[in-house]
Amino acid sequence: MSQIYQAVIVGGGLIGSAMACSLGSKPHLFKRILLLDGGPSTPKNNPVAAPFQNRVLAVNPASQELLRTLGVWKELNTFPANRMVVWDSKSNPKIQFEGEICSIAENQKIIDSLHHKISQNSEITFQNNVKIVKCDLPHEEGRPVNLKLNDGTSISSELVIGADGINSIVREATCSKTLKANYEQFGLVATLKFRDISPNLGTAYQKFLPTGPIALLPLDKEHCSLVWTLPSHKAKEYMALNDEDFLYKLNTILSKVSEPSVINEVNRCFDSFMNVQSINESEINGLRYNEVFSRAIFPLGLGHTVNYVNYGAALIGDAAHRIHPLAGLGANLGFSDVKILTDKLEETLTNGDVLGSMTYLKEYESLSQCSNVGPLFMTHMLQRMFCNESQVLAAIRGLGLNVVNGIKPLKNLIQSAAANA
Repeated sequence: MSQIYQAVIVGGGLIGSAMACSLGSKPHLFKRILLLDGGPSTPKNNPVAAPFQNRVLAVNPASQELLRTLGVWKELNTFPANRMVVWDSKSNPKIQFEGEICSIAENQKIIDSLHHKISQNSEITFQNNVKIVKCDLPHEEGRPVNLKLNDGTSISSELVIGADGINSIVREATCSKTLKANYEQFGLVATLKFRDISPNLGTAYQKFLPTGPIALLPLDKEHCSLVWTLPSHKAKEYMALNDEDFLYKLNTILSKVSEPSVINEVNRCFDSFMNVQSINESEINGLRYNEVFSRAIFPLGLGHTVNYVNYGAALIGDAAHRIHPLAGLGANLGFSDVKILTDKLEETLTNGDVLGSMTYLKEYESLSQCSNVGPLFMTHMLQRMFCNESQVLAAIRGLGLNVVNGIKPLKNLIQSAAANA
């Protein structure tokens, strides 16, 4: 005998939990929601006493509004980033953004808050330590989705929502093709402590190196979060270093400026012409760290699913698209999926249609892909352009950064797009 639910969400991480909360916030429409996750009910404790967790999110204003609507934003300990400095190691030009850029929040703290909200909602059932072994999608509209779990449980639902990450079993069931690129890179994450209290509170930094960018996200006046993109072999090599050697390597790379060159002279002349400030070397040299906590690495790549929907199924978050972290947009794009899909499902039921109606699911797919494809493409191009030793590309990069920094309307447009991604 199958257990019957209106909607089943597969994946109890950040995006899946947000989706469950979003549907659960509309009990007049959505009843009997099931959230499935393969992990334990509580995450493993890190044996190292770290002041912050090593995975954080740069939550943009649009995502903040969603989390505020779900009632979890006020429960989080966040730190605003109201300034961002980006520079290139090969040519030293910089671009600086100011204003409401993002707020930094710990990944697990957001998940914990969402899970707490879910536990208070009688319309949502949350099951841990379970995996889907079979996902049968209908071949026509109005027929149920049938799921089989590893504990033998059978589940029937009007709609299954795949939020189960890059190896999504729901995506596999949709038979949709996925466009992929393997960057042969890892993201190395850690929490860092400043040698001295940071004089530039609320400033995020990003330095582009030929091997990949280093991002530093503010957590408080003494700590920041590191996201360092490295070739696979280098990431493993740096993970094997002791803390002292790792910090020496990081501090040396951060403080190093490029050698005098024709590229730098051209950029200096452009700065003078556009009345743009060059990189402040004293500010960059102040980025010195004397403690590191909880280092970890994870693989990086690009992925985009051709179809986000099929009969009885919809994909969100990393199950639908995977992006390089250099722009900090991954989770924000997932939160955007949650908002768009919730709106379309609400419209479906309000108009008296079945929850898995392809008319509205296709509208979700169209809107979400319009929102995602641009950032995915631009991030991929940035990865290819900046992770490169070419002097020609270095000149183009430097000029590009200076052009954007010198033309305020263009810079504001880029900042606005990132804020609402």
